Amino acid sequence: MAEGPQPYLEDMNGIASGDHESCFDDVEMAATGINMLLNNGFQEAFALFDKYKNESPLMHSGYSFVFFMQALMSYEEEKLGEAQRVLQETEKHCSTQDGFVKSFRRKFSKKKNVKAALRIEERITNQVIVADCLLYQAVLVFTNQDISSYVKGGWLLRKAWKIYERLHKEVTSLMDSLVQGKVSRISKSFSSSVDPEPADAMAEISGIDHAAVNGVIDDCGEGLSADVLTRLLGAVNFGYGTFQLCLSMVPPRILKLIEFLGFEGDREVGLSCLAFTSHTKDMKAPLATLALLWYHTVLRPFFALDGANHFQA
Repeated sequence: MAEGPQPYLEDMNGIASGDHESCFDDVEMAATGINMLLNNGFQEAFALFDKYKNESPLMHSGYSFVFFMQALMSYEEEKLGEAQRVLQETEKHCSTQDGFVKSFRRKFSKKKNVKAALRIEERITNQVIVADCLLYQAVLVFTNQDISSYVKGGWLLRKAWKIYERLHKEVTSLMDSLVQGKVSRISKSFSSSVDPEPADAMAEISGIDHAAVNGVIDDCGEGLSADVLTRLLGAVNFGYGTFQLCLSMVPPRILKLIEFLGFEGDREVGLSCLAFTSHTKDMKAPLATLALLWYHTVLRPFFALDGANHFQA
């Protein structure tokens, strides 16, 4: 296990050089770093995220997540404070994304004009990272276990929840538009395939298979591909589903108060969201898998949970 992360680091060493600019994939690299972290490679993960933290919002997010995990595991006052500071730094970077993201794209992208779809992907990615940072900060604040910390932590949670809720609706809407666009294209292609020339009809059907069913649709979902939208929805669903699952496990009387304050606690929705994220390419996919494992092996037996949003009587 100790030798596992080394090949990844060797492969990443030349990415920032001029010969490998076009090969920089921050999504894959961030997922690699999280896998290192979960396989007890804290030093390797930290080295990877630290090296590229100023080149990509996702890498900066992974960098702060390492500090967050170390703070929770050690519970030392110094590391808790340092994790708070780094999370706030990441939140600030992604909140003022214009110079941060554009400098990254200029350095690693060969295209001079950034398309609207790319801007949408960047905006949603940065807003998800901001919500994640607020959520992690709330967890750290709660460790102080005093009234003022509970108030501040609740305020941070509400801010994070509102971002997750809004992004979940937006990305779900984009996914729906993408699916509808595919269905529309398939229908039109089949209609136009009724042609006297068999060769033309076969060409149309072949086009459906590659372009409409399995390929990327450029004029649907605001120009975002199905793979990108799936990853974005997975990123949003991790926080959104975690909120839904955790809040669904509080006592019914408190849950009514929480829902009155604007939160939601639907256990089935939470589990579905985490299951979706676990099958995506997002960096939090393994974390979603661990959350599901923790729920089914620890929480359900310990609290005797059934399928509803309350404890068994």
